[in-house]
Amino acid sequence: MLAAYSHVWIMGFAAVWGLIAGRPIAIEGEDRRTAILAAGYVGAGTGLLSGPVAALLLILVAWWSPSGATTTVLFETVEDFGNGLLWGPIGGAAGGLLIGLVVVLLGAWRQST
Repeated sequence: MLAAYSHVWIMGFAAVWGLIAGRPIAIEGEDRRTAILAAGYVGAGTGLLSGPVAALLLILVAWWSPSGATTTVLFETVEDFGNGLLWGPIGGAAGGLLIGLVVVLLGAWRQST
């Protein structure tokens, strides 16, 4: 069960970090488009860094869980490290774009003069 939804857990973890890292970038953007896209770009970079960390946490959870003590489950979750490199930036970019859009729509973004 853990291995079947591992990409969802990785994307969620990376999206949270993309939200956190993208917010200050979105607030300091020069214009609306730059605020949204720069927050997505920073979110993708954050997801690239946090995706493998989330995969490592999933591997440890699978290893320490009472039902996942078999080596088959461990080998299935080791494949999640590659998923972390793929789905981490996708989740982080989604989180960054979302927070950039929210910042622009709520008016927290201010146009520099």
